[in-house]
Amino acid sequence: MKLLRSIAGWFRQKYSYYSQPKFNFEVVENDPESIPPQKIFIIKEGVQPDSLIFKCPCGCGADIHLNLLKDAKPRWHFKINKRGNISIYPSVRRTKGCQSHFYLSNGRVDWV
Repeated sequence: MKLLRSIAGWFRQKYSYYSQPKFNFEVVENDPESIPPQKIFIIKEGVQPDSLIFKCPCGCGADIHLNLLKDAKPRWHFKINKRGNISIYPSVRRTKGCQSHFYLSNGRVDWV
């Protein structure tokens, strides 16, 4: 019985990443009035996107604004794969509030 519980715990830990809700994205021209959970807004004024806005995945309710502009620091990048999943790099670390630190990879949160 202990072995069975141990194996079940290993599977839960190993595959919990895949059971997490996925983040979706939408390209918009202006900051949205409200930001739903698991939704990333790519703000695009002109040709190039200039920022990403989404709710903190920890559930604290804070809005996270990430800069994409080449001349500013800090600066993040994003990729969208063939399946339409978004990844953000480098990691996102909140220095105020909840202090969350995470990667967003293929639409899913990977906590650091």
